[in-house]
Amino acid sequence: MEASDVYARAQEVLNVAAASADLPAPTPYDLDEHHALATRIASEAITLLRNEDDVLPLSSGTSVALIGDLADTPRYQGAGSSQVNPTRLEAPRELLEAGGESARGLVLTGYAPGYERHGGTSDALIAEAVALAARADVALVYVGLDELAESEGLDRTHMRLPEGQDRVIEAVVAANPRTVVVLTGGSSIEMLWASSVPALVNGYLGGQGGTGAMLDVLTGVVNPSGRLAETYARSLEDHPTAAWYPATGPLSYYREGPFIGYRYFTTAGVDVAFPFGYGLSYSRFEYSDLAVDQDGATLTVANTSMRDGTEVVQLYVSAPGGVFGPARELKGFTKVAVPAGESVRVTIPFDRYTFRHWETSRGAWETEGGTWTIHVGRNVEDTPLSATLEVDGTNPSPIDPALGHYLRAEVENVTNGELAVLLGRTIPTAHPREDITASNLMSELVRAKSWLARLAGRKLHADKAKADAKGDPDLNVHFALNMPLMSLAKFTNGTVSTDMIDAAVEVINGHFWRGITRLVIRYCANARANKATQRELDQTR
Repeated sequence: MEASDVYARAQEVLNVAAASADLPAPTPYDLDEHHALATRIASEAITLLRNEDDVLPLSSGTSVALIGDLADTPRYQGAGSSQVNPTRLEAPRELLEAGGESARGLVLTGYAPGYERHGGTSDALIAEAVALAARADVALVYVGLDELAESEGLDRTHMRLPEGQDRVIEAVVAANPRTVVVLTGGSSIEMLWASSVPALVNGYLGGQGGTGAMLDVLTGVVNPSGRLAETYARSLEDHPTAAWYPATGPLSYYREGPFIGYRYFTTAGVDVAFPFGYGLSYSRFEYSDLAVDQDGATLTVANTSMRDGTEVVQLYVSAPGGVFGPARELKGFTKVAVPAGESVRVTIPFDRYTFRHWETSRGAWETEGGTWTIHVGRNVEDTPLSATLEVDGTNPSPIDPALGHYLRAEVENVTNGELAVLLGRTIPTAHPREDITASNLMSELVRAKSWLARLAGRKLHADKAKADAKGDPDLNVHFALNMPLMSLAKFTNGTVSTDMIDAAVEVINGHFWRGITRLVIRYCANARANKATQRELDQTR
């Protein structure tokens, strides 16, 4: 059934339900208008990362070779609780094959998959992609993270693209130097080939309108204005957490403290592929005339190009000496449209969060008095304008030298003792691995003392392997394997309580009769509690 038919049927059901309840009928909405809105929103999030020699935007009539499985079957959303049913879903191949307005004037030379969906390629697939790329004016290569690479409920173990995609990119660029790489995914990746690719565009997970939005950006119908919401490191090893994440035991230690994301990379001076807040435009902007007072920062943004564009002006602050924390932090931004050849005066206001920090010794948010530095620019590493401001406030407590590596932003070397000083309390230690606890993942049932629990764990692992082998991963099984046992209480609508899970854990750990007895008793107690709650709810209606 088509999405439009589903919508029409749903509208009929809602109208009948509203009439029976003596309510006004729901107002119908225009599917085409909503799709156009989804496309516009997606286009404003798309981020241009490279555009050497102005390869983009592509002019009408440009012949393109379309390469990549993700260009035929796009990944447009996350998994689990983020999944929605789109009313319309377009694929790049579909729109380009349709030609004309759908293709935004581009002419499709042909399509080649290039790689397998969930990893892997072959000499034959690469040869097909290379031959196709050589026949076109421009090669469009769609790559990114598939459904198995990232998902809620599991940690990524590396930052690489699925196996084979890097090979395809390198081969296609060698065959056609006018190659545009389009990224799909919800998080950062390693891009060892980035400097060899003339144009690189990040589409994220664009939703149902993401495909059309990307074509709008590639052809200049939309001037890109998206900005990276995270740092794109050059490699996993550049992250301070690389040595101890993902966690393999029941406990995870978040040692970063205030040095999370860009706050670490900027403070530690680590070179990155693309910094936080980064994004290019088909226009060129210049900043000037920064003025700062107690209310905010005002500056002039000039569009020095021949194309109307939109700039995202970002404001960062650096605290006076004596405040423990990162070198600079984002405290405001504004998105401003600037016509070609014109200038706009822009103000980013300060608020109660701009100059505050957490004062551990007094357990409160406080504003540090002294000389603050205001940085304004295009991203965290490109702030051409700066000014100082005297701020009234309190004096911070002396920084504890026992923070050790934190004082030098050497997060990768932080010890458990230094983490305890930062937290102000003793940190927990790992549970013995001999017994399963409610905090353990369901994937660990395979080492349980109970043969029933081991059987259940093996069944989950077998179901995962079977689905993966078919190339159609079962994300529900993925979630189950990576879900703590205690989470079962969240998905049973009150049927299972945390006390019942604790009793079940006793069974899992080999104490069958004691656990079963407690499980029955707690089941009855939970059922009585649920009935009492339902009576209270009924009385309030």
